[in-house]
Amino acid sequence: MSGSEHTLILKLDQFIRRYYKNQLIRGAMYSTAILLLAFLTVTVSEYYAHFGKPVRATLFFGFVLSALFVLTRFIVVPLLKLYRIGPVISYDEAARIIGTHFATVQDKLLNVLQLRSRKAMHSSDELLLAGIDQKIGELNPVPFGAAVDLSGNR
Repeated sequence: MSGSEHTLILKLDQFIRRYYKNQLIRGAMYSTAILLLAFLTVTVSEYYAHFGKPVRATLFFGFVLSALFVLTRFIVVPLLKLYRIGPVISYDEAARIIGTHFATVQDKLLNVLQLRSRKAMHSSDELLLAGIDQKIGELNPVPFGAAVDLSGNR
């Protein structure tokens, strides 16, 4: 792998990490809001209704199960993907996301990744290598990490 290909892969990995960080931040906000709302609903309804033991037990275990589900869905899963445990988005999928954000990139990044996979099959094709290097040179000034806006979570 040439230096320019290595740089491109590092930039894609940086984008994928930033993508999952964004999901983690958003998930922390969602889970906090959902759990706070559920807790307030359960406590206010118990305060005014004075439920019996079976209903209180159902409310308690329902809250605990929903809390586990929300924390798993919005915190644990993005955290695992951030550390690359389990399936994460592929480079092709990341290229599509980046392409929707940057008009100048569009299909160039996806084409580079496709050419790179073809190069693995035909390692001695000089024209293919020159095409990859040319397209990577065009993509170098594009900051892929900027495709994920962390400030949008405010």
